[in-house]
Amino acid sequence: MPPLDTIQKGKENKPPRLLIYGQEGVGKAQPLDARVLTPAGFVPMGEIQVGSEIIGSDGKPHKVLGIYPQGEKEVFRVTFRDGCSTECCDDHLWFTQTRGERDRKYPGSVRTLRTIRNSIRYGTHFNHAVPRVAPVEFKRNEALLLKPWLLGIYLAEGCAGSCITNPEKDIQEKIIASIPDGDKGTVHEDDVKITKAVNSSNIPSRFRAALRELDLEDKISDSKFIPGKYLYSSVADRLDLLQGLCDGDGYVVKPGSVEICTASPQMAKDIMFLIRSLGGSAVCTKRPGKYRKDGVVHIVKDSHRIYGVFTNGLVPVASKKQTGKWGAPEWMIRNRNSCRR
Repeated sequence: MPPLDTIQKGKENKPPRLLIYGQEGVGKAQPLDARVLTPAGFVPMGEIQVGSEIIGSDGKPHKVLGIYPQGEKEVFRVTFRDGCSTECCDDHLWFTQTRGERDRKYPGSVRTLRTIRNSIRYGTHFNHAVPRVAPVEFKRNEALLLKPWLLGIYLAEGCAGSCITNPEKDIQEKIIASIPDGDKGTVHEDDVKITKAVNSSNIPSRFRAALRELDLEDKISDSKFIPGKYLYSSVADRLDLLQGLCDGDGYVVKPGSVEICTASPQMAKDIMFLIRSLGGSAVCTKRPGKYRKDGVVHIVKDSHRIYGVFTNGLVPVASKKQTGKWGAPEWMIRNRNSCRR
């Protein structure tokens, strides 16, 4: 559960609010410009209608049964420790687990934001935590030009539209096994070069043509991004994509957590969305890029470090080196131990 960090009053003179009901007696009042996650992505609250599908906490689409305009209400911005935030009124109902409930293994209960505001801290600790969403089931179903893992490893360690650099033998073999039909992969030391199987014309390889269509062929480290059709693909495809990214630019910090580095601000945002859409938590820090050589400090591109944590059983790495470092998160081990006879 990600802890609640801060709750701030919103701006005055906000547009009218809507109250969307789930189960009887449970409502969510939010500004019309608040973003709501649907099977096709985020849309403004004001576009939601009766019959619209929105994503529930189980990651599945659910239909809206009723919409009730609320007029003007005082709005609060709720911010979580990982930087995520949303807006809602004081009567908004949340399922939370307090620190005392976590310590005593109690499941938690439903509380209004007003109640949460009045007990936001437990001494010096965050008090309330909410369940993370289950892996989100989007419904775009757009055709993917490249296998997700291959695109992930290219975004992490590829360049010039044809070369991927990685010294690990199992990754090199997986790259060759993943390239489009009609292309071939050639290994030279740490590089895998992807070309056409038959060099008979000026037509590019299918791999390069796919990158060109995705607008990634000429992108370098600080301008790469994840195409939308991949960010909103199936759970299995998004997991493959994340594994490709982590196998290339990732590092298993400890069981259950991984760190990914990128020089691209947009890529950092995309990776955080990807992790969160799979039920993980993600925090990004930015560090000045520099290195020292012969006593001289050289300034390079800034590094965006994304720290991702998974407690739902998903494994965001696939290479031999990375999976060898991965294991059950500490909280899972503790729970197992507490249940032994």
